[in-house]
Amino acid sequence: MEPVDELRTWWKLKRDVQERGHSPERVIEQLKQREKDSLKYIKSQGEFADIKVSFFNLNPLDLENLENEPAIGLQVVMPNE
Repeated sequence: MEPVDELRTWWKLKRDVQERGHSPERVIEQLKQREKDSLKYIKSQGEFADIKVSFFNLNPLDLENLENEPAIGLQVVMPNE
């Protein structure tokens, strides 16, 4: 699964603020702190995937308004070998 970074951030903000009670500032800071690990351990796995499922927002996201669900597009890619 490869959501675009903006959508991934929105999803994590929504979950951590609404379900876990964290402040938006804390969530953003944690995402920044873990970015290197994300690149190294998560995003790097894409090159080995048989199928890539990508999600992207169809309209600009408002990271301060977590109530309005974004319109999301889906792309499925089967890389050629």
